[in-house]
Amino acid sequence: MQNVTTIGFDADDTLWQNEQFYQLTQARFLDLLKDHAGVDLPKRLLSAQKRNLALYGFGIKGFTLSMIETALEVTDGKAPGAVISGILEAGRDMLGHPLETLANVSETLEALAGRYRLVLITKGDLFDQERKLAASGLGDFLMRSRSSATRRSRPMPRSLPAMVTDLQKA
Repeated sequence: MQNVTTIGFDADDTLWQNEQFYQLTQARFLDLLKDHAGVDLPKRLLSAQKRNLALYGFGIKGFTLSMIETALEVTDGKAPGAVISGILEAGRDMLGHPLETLANVSETLEALAGRYRLVLITKGDLFDQERKLAASGLGDFLMRSRSSATRRSRPMPRSLPAMVTDLQKA
């Protein structure tokens, strides 16, 4: 049996709160487009996100662009400027949300840091993840970070072993 030397952690909703902000922003998006209530907006937005994943990756910026695209689709290209401005503002608000680490994360990482190499492995936007890592104060525990967004040609499960190997060599 091989000794474990490295532990990889996902970031969003593993180390800190994240999904709740997407849900709040989606509710805001739905409110901005309430005049188009006959359209299944959540389904259309999810479809845009899936379609755009290979282009924009995961993260706030891709989510914001998908909301704009959905707004333009459901309004036949006639989304009012106020709606587009509202979507952009919602995206900026997500980027500015205070970071809340999950319970016991700091203590857990501190306990593991002396015995293992701890790394951040994320499929999110690396720039945004690094911003969150700095704001969380957890950067001292995590030695490296890697985003699978740079490996979009392979799905996350297949690219994970390669990322771990790369991080162990670093």
